[in-house]
Parts: sequence; C-alpha cells; structure tokens
Amino acid sequence: MLKGPEGSAVEIVTDDMPFLVDSVTMALNRHGLAVHRLFHPMMPVLRDGAGVLRSLGEGGEAAGGAVPGIGLQRESLMHFEVDRQTDPAVLARLASDIAGVLADVRAAVEDWK
Repeated sequence: MLKGPEGSAVEIVTDDMPFLVDSVTMALNRHGLAVHRLFHPMMPVLRDGAGVLRSLGEGGEAAGGAVPGIGLQRESLMHFEVDRQTDPAVLARLASDIAGVLADVRAAVEDWK
C-alpha cells in the first residue's frame, strides 16, 4: 500500500485467475473506499523454484538462458488508486482482508471443476 498526497494505491501481484478485479474491488468498497483508477496488466513471467523472478515477457529466458523444468506463467498485476488512507490500523485491516479475498478466489478457482 502506497500513500500519496491525493490518494493511496493498493498494489497486488498474483497468479492470473478469474474474479480478481471484482473481488478486490468489492473488498475495497466494504472498507468504504472508492476506486478512482485501476490498472490491470497481465504478464507472462518466469520464476524459479523459490519464486524468484527470472524473466518477464514472451521470451521466457533469464539472463544466461532458460531455466530447465520451469515454464512461463501469467501473473496479474493490479494497481488500484483509492481514497487516501494513513491510519496504520486501517491499512493493516485492509491488507488482511485483501489477503483473505485472494485466498478465497484461489480456492474457488482451484475447486472450479
């Protein structure tokens, strides 16, 4: 969460899944926050077994070559600009709620079939 003079930003990077934007938007609304701007690019990435980012984009190769046994996956980057928030307790509750929402979305998507 970043605080600016006119508003705050909520930034999330997660595996690309359905329902992300709507679910996070509803969580923000439950906290009384209006979403003023949203950016939601999806990007193919390559991460190693420890989750460390190795490469961005279509090439799938890190410096020095491809990582054996690990393929590209799509990640969702979300940037929500909302009403300004500065209270640490409010920010902690918001972060906790969003983490729970993301876990719920993941559970629903994994249990889809």
